[in-house]
Amino acid sequence: MRGWLRGAPLGAHCFATPPVFEMSRRLGGKVVHDYVENSLGYLIVSERVRSVLEHLATAPIEYLPLRITDHKGRLHPHAFFIVNVLGHVACADRTRSQYLESSMRPGQFCDLTRLYLDTDRVDARKNIFRLAELPRVILVREDLAEALHQCGSAGGELLPMGSEASL
Repeated sequence: MRGWLRGAPLGAHCFATPPVFEMSRRLGGKVVHDYVENSLGYLIVSERVRSVLEHLATAPIEYLPLRITDHKGRLHPHAFFIVNVLGHVACADRTRSQYLESSMRPGQFCDLTRLYLDTDRVDARKNIFRLAELPRVILVREDLAEALHQCGSAGGELLPMGSEASL
């Protein structure tokens, strides 16, 4: 499952039967939002978010189905998907961003607290892509972020460029 973190295609054969993810008993709450927080770092979304991405995203994306069980072991009635954004763009502005570079993977970040982009290196037609320097980070252009917000999706957090974060 780690291959998706780099934006490589996994193909439908990886999920011949959708895996079942259990809600954590450690974390409170019984509501499953449109963006599902998880300890694996996957971008898990509802059908509502998938629909917006299918219609508006300008990057190739794999949608890998999964099921979620609640605290009592019951299957959630709605479908959820791991969003695997394919490919990546090397566009971090290293002079303005705050990060630690990986000693094991030169050129890659192992910690990122503030991100700025070199916008000259980003195709203006791309509205979603992975950051090559830290492939688990998926970047969304403002127009796509607004469409995701307008569809009424809940549970996700989109940070403006330059915001402090712990990634």
